[in-house]
Amino acid sequence: MILGLVVIAVAVSGCAAAGSAKGTPAAAAKSQAGTTLTLASTEGPPSLNPALGGTRDPNDYWDDLAYDPLIYREPNGSLAPAIAAKWGYVGTGNGTFSLTLRSGVGCSDGTVLTAADVKQNFAYWAKALSPWSYVAQNFASVDVTGPLSLTIKLKAADPNLPTEFTEGYATGDIICPGGLSNPASLGTSTDGAGQYMLDAAATITNQTYTYVPNPHYWDKAALHWQKVVVSVIANPDSQLASMQSGQVDFTDGTSAIATAAKSAGFQVDATPNSVSTFWIRDRYGKGVKALGSLQVREALSDAIDRPALTKAIYGAYAQPADQIQLPGTEGYSAALNDYYTYDPAKAKALLKQAGYPSGFSFTMFVFPGSQPEINMAQELAAEWASIGVHASINVPSSIPQYVADINGTTLPAIPFAFPSTPMMLNFSGRWSASAQSASNPYKVHDAQLDALAAQAGTATPAQATALYGQMETRVTELAWELSIADVDLVTIARPGLTGFEPNSEYLDPDPIFFQAG
Repeated sequence: MILGLVVIAVAVSGCAAAGSAKGTPAAAAKSQAGTTLTLASTEGPPSLNPALGGTRDPNDYWDDLAYDPLIYREPNGSLAPAIAAKWGYVGTGNGTFSLTLRSGVGCSDGTVLTAADVKQNFAYWAKALSPWSYVAQNFASVDVTGPLSLTIKLKAADPNLPTEFTEGYATGDIICPGGLSNPASLGTSTDGAGQYMLDAAATITNQTYTYVPNPHYWDKAALHWQKVVVSVIANPDSQLASMQSGQVDFTDGTSAIATAAKSAGFQVDATPNSVSTFWIRDRYGKGVKALGSLQVREALSDAIDRPALTKAIYGAYAQPADQIQLPGTEGYSAALNDYYTYDPAKAKALLKQAGYPSGFSFTMFVFPGSQPEINMAQELAAEWASIGVHASINVPSSIPQYVADINGTTLPAIPFAFPSTPMMLNFSGRWSASAQSASNPYKVHDAQLDALAAQAGTATPAQATALYGQMETRVTELAWELSIADVDLVTIARPGLTGFEPNSEYLDPDPIFFQAG
């Protein structure tokens, strides 16, 4: 998952050290007005190419604005037509999927999209270094059945294609033919069929990105802004100051200023969005033999004081967690709450049973821009030292170095925050032996989990519910990813702004739906 994984970490990094900003500015919140929407982001995009950019807000902003998906995930959580007018599985078993595009979908360069262009997109995504490439890699064939219609036949059943074709999962973000013919150009420009396009003359890389309406957009009534600006402001206090001065209208991932923002009159919302974990990648113990032992992994989990760590790292904007899925999502089971309780004595006993009575040593690697994960690593190291496990912390010197390393087998374990994801996408993206190298470089898999996923892939929705619960239980038992906390997405908006309010089905607010009140 290379870049996708990296930018998820950056997105979560905005949730550092909950509390109030240094000295609440005196100015009260100004109401949303005018025809320009300005968003604050904690960092610039890794690339403007939707295949190489982010997978969670704020890294979705650039893609959301310029690249319409096949299917919209609307603010109420429902799926709605976008570039695709109709879609659905053919027959039973979730193995064949049909798409019918709407007519007259115009790219920013004036090109009108066809089914053949969408097929070309899928071929590009399958080869791109994208966190979602595995979706298109699962296509056995894509047949163009008419100027605006396609049929996809899958190698393995996938019940989540409608979700995977929404803006939150990128595979459905359609790049226009001109961009596909010159992918290198997509790093610094846009070529999509979205509502907006980049105004290069008003853009400064890693500072300010300006978007203006796509003159060929298929639904001009949906355009709510004459201009959308994304400003890169890394410091939370500076974000709040910019909002109070009227320069910024919306920001997310900023729990550090939530209290001050609420006091100043801004709209502050918090919704569980991701799960903070200790991600054990070397689960076969190829590099660190001890990590291949289930008893060792259980010992590490039992030595974590989740309530204390959650409060220390995230304050009021997270809740202790023992499982991968968020409450109310696929596979979540209340029976798994407190599956691992804080018990250092039990942890020491497990280490002794595993053959490590004196503990062992290993290195955990931390993304070099995520303060919460650096803090988490330090807290975990202190707790594990009490049971004889010595975990050193390595923060790579640069993001490119981390990106290079995460695709190989040099990072055995990583504190990480995974966004809420449907169960089968978790399996395909992280737990399957065929998952991309950055997600599963050691090609670890579990026969029982594989069998459950195979059943769930072809099941009806009603049948799949029970299977997802069994998959969640199995992953929790395996202790591959030691869940620590369910972390909130915090959004801060100017009074009067609507369309951003996150909920369990709309975890990444899409600025094309934002409107002035």
